[in-house]
Amino acid sequence: MTFGERINKIRNEKGMTQDELAHAVGYKSRSTIAKIESGERDVSQSMVIKFAKALNTTTAVLMGNDNDDNKAVQSPVPSDDDIKFALFDGSEGVTDEMYDEVKRFAKYIKEQKDKK
Repeated sequence: MTFGERINKIRNEKGMTQDELAHAVGYKSRSTIAKIESGERDVSQSMVIKFAKALNTTTAVLMGNDNDDNKAVQSPVPSDDDIKFALFDGSEGVTDEMYDEVKRFAKYIKEQKDKK
């Protein structure tokens, strides 16, 4: 299955139109989504992340790097690399210490929320 076919499949499973997906990822018209789904147009790495967020899935699923597409679509669990890429606009140059600090802060925020 191609990237475009995976986009189409997940979009349809979510009941989302091409117009809705185009708006969610920042394209002006559905024609761009149609071209991506048909394989006529490629997308940049940063757009793959936007598609993953808009479709509530992982970049691994969209890129075909997951053995069980349906399982990942139903219950996406982003990898550390996915999170680093999303938080730091790429995982290059992100140290383990930086990522650990982000995780500590997220844990703190969750604990504060749980206290309410």
